[in-house]
Amino acid sequence: MLEAMRSLTPTHVVFNGAVGALTGANALTAKVGDKVLFIHASANRDTRPHLIGGHGDLVWNGGSFADKPATNLETWFVPGGSATAALYEFRQPGLYVYLNHNLIEAILLGAAAHINVEGYWDNNLMEQVLTSTPVAPTSSASTTTTSAAGDLVGQGEILYKRTAGGMGCAACHGADASGSVGPNVRGKSAHEIDDAIKRVSAMSFIRMSDDDIQAVAAYLKYLQSK
Repeated sequence: MLEAMRSLTPTHVVFNGAVGALTGANALTAKVGDKVLFIHASANRDTRPHLIGGHGDLVWNGGSFADKPATNLETWFVPGGSATAALYEFRQPGLYVYLNHNLIEAILLGAAAHINVEGYWDNNLMEQVLTSTPVAPTSSASTTTTSAAGDLVGQGEILYKRTAGGMGCAACHGADASGSVGPNVRGKSAHEIDDAIKRVSAMSFIRMSDDDIQAVAAYLKYLQSK
């Protein structure tokens, strides 16, 4: 442990004291219309919080409520030894992810939290093209890679793009699996996918059967071969 301290290279960067403390089954909950105040204090490292699916309606840099807040920030800065407060009103239901925008710390070291927001979708604010619940494959699906939706690769594509975890893997890893919020996952094996779900805190909410994981792995192998 002393060697890790001397190198200033942390093995974990966490919220609320542990990896997974605020993800998966431990996710925070809210309802549409709730205004939630995030107070983020950092002991000795700079951090850059961001709310995937939302933003900071009001942000008090330095944590002083006596000062005028900044408005509508996508990402804000918390210097080491300081604190920042951010307020957001949840406008739509779904899974939101509060994380450090240093994505290595968020995805690999644990600096992520989930907020499950319940309520009704407001199409006046944003038209919902696909629901956030699992979508059953249909014979008319135009996005299927192969001609038969029941094919393993076709099943994997549906899971990857739309249904895994209620929103699809593409939300974090990109439509072509080359990486976005999360890393490039082209060619990942079923074992690697299963290990990531168990190990990476930001993925701990995902529930997939062994068959589903095999299908996603087949689709990722197909993408790598293209």
